[in-house]
Amino acid sequence: MEKNSFKPSLPVAHYSKKIDDAKVFIKKRMKGEAPSLKTSFKKLNDALFEGLEWNRIITIAGLSGCLSADTIIEVNRGKRSSSRKYTIKELYEKYNLLFTGNGKWNKKIPSYIKCYKEDLNTIGKTQINAVIFSGKKEVFEITTESGKKIKATKDHKFLTHIGNKSEEHYKSLSDLHIGDLLVSRFKSKIKPKKSHYRKSITGKFFNYPNARLKIINNNVYAECLEQRAVYDAYLNGFTNIKDFLIECVNNPSNLIFSDSSMEIHHKDGNTSNNSIDNLELLSKKEHALEHLILRNNMYTIEYDKIISIESCGVEETYDIMCNAPYNNFIANGIVVHNSGKSLMLSQIKRDIVDYNKDQEFDILSFEMEMLGVDQVARDISSKVELSTKELYSAGSKLTDAQYTKISTEADKMKYYPIYIVDDVGTVEEIVSTILNFVQENQLASKGKGFVCTFDHSLLVKGAVNEDAEKQIIDKLYKTLIQLKKYFETINLKCIFIVLSQLNRDIEKSERITNPMLQYPNKNDLFASSAAYYCSDYVIVTHKPAVIEGIGVYYGPPRGSEYVYGLPVFNPKDPQQAMIYWHILKSRFSSSQILMMVDNFKHSRILEY
Repeated sequence: MEKNSFKPSLPVAHYSKKIDDAKVFIKKRMKGEAPSLKTSFKKLNDALFEGLEWNRIITIAGLSGCLSADTIIEVNRGKRSSSRKYTIKELYEKYNLLFTGNGKWNKKIPSYIKCYKEDLNTIGKTQINAVIFSGKKEVFEITTESGKKIKATKDHKFLTHIGNKSEEHYKSLSDLHIGDLLVSRFKSKIKPKKSHYRKSITGKFFNYPNARLKIINNNVYAECLEQRAVYDAYLNGFTNIKDFLIECVNNPSNLIFSDSSMEIHHKDGNTSNNSIDNLELLSKKEHALEHLILRNNMYTIEYDKIISIESCGVEETYDIMCNAPYNNFIANGIVVHNSGKSLMLSQIKRDIVDYNKDQEFDILSFEMEMLGVDQVARDISSKVELSTKELYSAGSKLTDAQYTKISTEADKMKYYPIYIVDDVGTVEEIVSTILNFVQENQLASKGKGFVCTFDHSLLVKGAVNEDAEKQIIDKLYKTLIQLKKYFETINLKCIFIVLSQLNRDIEKSERITNPMLQYPNKNDLFASSAAYYCSDYVIVTHKPAVIEGIGVYYGPPRGSEYVYGLPVFNPKDPQQAMIYWHILKSRFSSSQILMMVDNFKHSRILEY
């Protein structure tokens, strides 16, 4: 074969060159010239390499909550003001172009779902970024006092109301109890699509003054609206419309009739429901006002008490990821949310700025799941001991002292070297953005470090089904390795942190019943091959309380302190579920488990 037929070769270095490089790095570490980035988590710092080590890829993964296939979602397409209801399974098939019938979607047209705008205290819309099939798993049905029902996994989060109005925060289904108040859309219940058809009655009751003449096949008849006949029958003590209309024919002078200039109003908005309890006689002006109120109520919320929580067995489940700033959506009329890993990443980003003042670096944050402004509100919340609801809501009454503290902390955070990308992009667009950012900010020539975070790997643009998602994640990780190696050649130290999720194998019955199999492992990672083997560190954040059947202890015995396994709930506060960070992979140390608890209200995770 001719020499020129070969492609250019890859660079080759002698082993001794790498030995020299290692000696230089060891000496820098010894002199403190190449320190890791410390966090507020002492246990995490110790478990890794005195913090987050430079030139590493870190994956953080966890379970995400899911909803049953029959969950109803209202969807608006493009600029259309009217919405259409789909089951979440139908939405998954439509959105991911898996639907084989008529009415295929054009992915270029944006899709929106209803959400709760906490700052405005109203119902609005948010754009869908992804609809995901999450596998078959056990679901639990919540029933509320108003009649709403929703089925979800134990780890799905719901917006709850506690105490005064400012006290709204998200709780996993596993942490909900009968009597808790859910934030929901103002409706008595989720109803089937309303009919605007008004039932009529035709006959020979010509003496009924609220009827009109109608010709059918050259024959003259009397016709009236059923709602009017029901109301007039009620006025005259009749429970049967037929008996009332017969009386109209025989003895009309003995009857009283409603004013025909007045209108019959359906209290529940369903014009097919002509039960007398649902009817009301109003003037035209009053009737118009009632419908205006009903329309306005569609955009408000109510607090709905849980009256039951019951297991419904194993079902297909799905989840939706959407734009912020509100990072929630309305499912079956109830406000639901999906977070946890994002909170961990948010805290790590704040920490590496606050705890490493002696190092210079910039952070490029791809906020694919949560819009940047919402992320900033979460950061401020963690600093000032106020919930994001209290920060956002016009209804919460902040004191002058609180606002001064908020303003002071916010002004300090203006100088955080964090840059945010809100848009979802392809792998190629992400790489181009990274390279442009590094070049435009002259990070290598200025001797600064580069930290790049991705929240969330499944929101990288381009996937239309699960296999495609895995291929894109595989491509993302392999590209990060190439970037890491390229940055080494230009003397730019970097860290990549990627949020991902677990598949549902950890919820299999054979693992739940066997403590030796309850801990997450590398095969539980979504697209496990790429996520695990391309990462230098893999951390799984896991709350065993969300797994039905685990009991009060988690995993096998661990020494003399935990002879029955790790506690599922905080021994110091039995109402609080424990969080465990499983370090599945570390290039230079063994796997470890770190014990944590959450403080979601103030956007923080705390070491136990």
